[in-house]
Amino acid sequence: PLYIPLDDEPVADNDRLSDLEKKLDDLEAKANQPPMRVSVDKRFQLLVVQTSFPPSDAKRANQLIDLIRDAMKQVRLEVGGGVKFGLSGNITMSMYEHDSVLDGMTISAIATVLLCGFGLLFYYRSPTIMFAILWALLVGVAATFAMAWATVGHLNVMAAFLFAIVIGNGINPGMLLAARYLEELRAGHDAREGLRHAIAG
Repeated sequence: PLYIPLDDEPVADNDRLSDLEKKLDDLEAKANQPPMRVSVDKRFQLLVVQTSFPPSDAKRANQLIDLIRDAMKQVRLEVGGGVKFGLSGNITMSMYEHDSVLDGMTISAIATVLLCGFGLLFYYRSPTIMFAILWALLVGVAATFAMAWATVGHLNVMAAFLFAIVIGNGINPGMLLAARYLEELRAGHDAREGLRHAIAG
């Protein structure tokens, strides 16, 4: 009479399985039809869009944002201009970063090419030599970033500074070849022979 059992009563396997199935059904129902996130005063609603691709995928992120903005325009046409929309989240921040990188890289590229052009013109005193070096540089830089676009697809903040490094390293062969070519001209060779000797080293 003084025996008091402290163990939990055994739960039947069928009951445990049914409880798990019920929880799974509830979770699936919430995933398929998530509840609306509306403020207390019914004036603010949050819509969450989940993506199957990373925010760094600029191409698909741009396509998604364009689709969302098209939907926003359609809603404005239906309900009027009183409704306001805003975009936020990883995708939006990633696209802001991407656009900022493009703008900064464009300004950096223009400034770098102009400075290199002025430096070449000042040193070689020949517009022809300057344009020849810049043209060879342009071809090399275009090929480098074409390969980067084909393999990576885009640049981020950490990789955008490579543009100036690519120009700085890529201009060296053209400068060395131009210097050798001018040496051959000063040695009395004609243009064709001087270029052949300069390329041969």
